[in-house]
Amino acid sequence: ALSTLTEAMERLQQAGEGQSELALLVMNNLATAYPPAQFRSHTIPLLENVYQLTQEQYGPDHVNTYRCMVNLGIAYHEVMEDEKARPLLEDSYRSARETLGPEHPRTMQLMV
Repeated sequence: ALSTLTEAMERLQQAGEGQSELALLVMNNLATAYPPAQFRSHTIPLLENVYQLTQEQYGPDHVNTYRCMVNLGIAYHEVMEDEKARPLLEDSYRSARETLGPEHPRTMQLMV
């Protein structure tokens, strides 16, 4: 999976689509495909970048932004940085609940 996602990202960048919706999705998937031993060196920096770009492109109250917040929060939790993880996870749930509603499937996924 890593090689396929890396290749897809390289092709998107070569095509000038490095910040498109598809590229952000590929970057997010690439970041979460790294094994736990590479979270600090690969996953977290990539997810931080994706989160920033997604916020800039979609704003804070968008489903894609929530997904990035959750993935970054989980990655922080995995490397025992709960002081960074907790606000992301809590804010993603709170924002989704306010924006999408408490019964929306995305909001309910964030509760898990």
